[in-house]
This record gives sequence, structure tokens and C-alpha cells, in this order.
Amino acid sequence: LWKFPFAQVLFDADPLPYCKNHRQEKLTLSILRGMADSEGNQFVGYFSPFDEALEQRLADDKKEIGSYKEDFEYQHKLEREYNWSVQNKATKGYEQENYFMVLRGSTFYYNELETRVKLARRVKGSNTSTSNNTILSVTNRMLDSKELSQMQVVQQAEVEEAEEVGATTESSEEESSTSSDSSDKDEE
Repeated sequence: LWKFPFAQVLFDADPLPYCKNHRQEKLTLSILRGMADSEGNQFVGYFSPFDEALEQRLADDKKEIGSYKEDFEYQHKLEREYNWSVQNKATKGYEQENYFMVLRGSTFYYNELETRVKLARRVKGSNTSTSNNTILSVTNRMLDSKELSQMQVVQQAEVEEAEEVGATTESSEEESSTSSDSSDKDEE
């Protein structure tokens, strides 16, 4: 049912404490990106969109959710840097069970959040490789023919896998129904 694993990400403090205009939209459109400084220390960068990129994304979504302006550079500013710690079911002492729900049509689906990532703020630009002026530019484009064909192969494999799971579920339901019918007859 779920194509990708999900994780709960916890910030130690508000990632945009001084943002007043379009706060919710900026939080929604921000990007977390794994990075490394010149010493090889890994960290997570929190990028929020510049006003121009935010306005363009909002205009794109008015046309159609998920659409984008061809060849437009959506620029994001590095707002914060974080160190992280990851806990999951394989982590000793990890016992938390959190779930999330999604409404699709008239049906609710739920899934467990098996991984928790805690982000602790580190001093931004503490290393010379990152500075207060770090910008992440995102340009959307159409898939080329090779990427499109790879994507179609993956999608076809997923469809076949889903059909196999569905067939297995149906046959086990039929077996369960048949075995309960025969046990009912035995009781008579």
C-alpha cells in the first residue's frame, strides 16, 4: 500500500522563528537537504523559498497542484543547519509507536512511522564551506526518454506486485471462507 517509508522529523525549535509573511506556505515549501562541510561533517540544511520562488509556486498550484513553470529557478535560502540523530525499530530501547492517517476518497488508511529523526540546531556557517549566503536552486524539467522508460518499467513492476498481493489476499480469503464453511458442516 505504501510505496515509500515515512519518518517523523522533530525540530528542536521553530525553523523559521522570524518569518511573519506567508509563514505557513514557506514552512510547507521548505526543503531539507543532506549536506557536508569541507571537513566531511554531515548535517541537514533547512532551505526556505525566496519570495519570488514562493509567489511562483503559489501561482503554479493555482493552475494545478504540483505543476511548475518550465525552466524557472525556484531559489531557496539556507535558513538553518542541523545535526541529526536517527532512531528506528532497530535502535536499542526504541519503543515508540506512532501512526499517521490519510483520507483517500471515503476511506482512511494508516501507516506506522517506523523512524524518528531528531534535528538539533548547529551554528550556521560554523565551517567555511557553508555561509549565510548558501542558495539552493531547483529547476523542474520534463523527463528525458531514458528516464521516462525507466519510470515506466518501475511502475509496471509495482502494478504487477500489487496484482500479485491482491491475488494472494483474495485466495487466502477464499481459503478462509471455504475452511469456515467446511467447519460449519462438520459441526452439523
